[in-house]
Amino acid sequence: MRTTRTNTGILVDELLLAQLKECPVCRGELSGRAEVCPGCGAQLTPYYEQLDEANKSLTEAFNAVTRGEIERARELGSKAQTMTPLVAEQVALLQARIALGERRFSHAWEQAQALPDAVREKPALLHEIISLHEAETIGKQHFNLALTSARRQYYADASYHIERAIELIPYLAPAWRLAVKIELKRGRFDTAQEFLEEGLRRFPNETYLASMALELNPDVP
Repeated sequence: MRTTRTNTGILVDELLLAQLKECPVCRGELSGRAEVCPGCGAQLTPYYEQLDEANKSLTEAFNAVTRGEIERARELGSKAQTMTPLVAEQVALLQARIALGERRFSHAWEQAQALPDAVREKPALLHEIISLHEAETIGKQHFNLALTSARRQYYADASYHIERAIELIPYLAPAWRLAVKIELKRGRFDTAQEFLEEGLRRFPNETYLASMALELNPDVP
């Protein structure tokens, strides 16, 4: 089975795509992709077509999560869910991934725990949730230490801690704002500029970073 990589680098089966394992009419077991149920004679092509479309939407939804396009992923997941109930497990997995992408760790954990044990990605997902939650906790600790050190004018210590924070929580704009302020206090303008540019790349609408960019680069249109 093909695989796709999440934004944390963990490989997952390509959505554990839903399959038609039993006849929707008589519930008889199916093998392969038979056009007609061998048990009751029901035409299966319409069910396969619905399933193919739902799986296509789910594939796009998981890729959207990987790119950080959470609302798009949510929209595609809802679309898939309305097509066929056969993708219920895949939608539940998607919802757990969306919650994790939004850093709602408790919600992601609850949804992942509720997944059937037959979902092959469940153990890896639970481990990923724990790892990311621990990383965010440590990152916020470094951020608070950087803030405290800066207030005490221990700027070298502040610089150390904010760099650790950015490594762990680059998705939080306050870390980039503080990094710029600390490096400016240290007179390290090139480093401040680097933090500023990367911060604006991640948060183009961040007002403090935008105002600092104008102040540090007044000649840039």
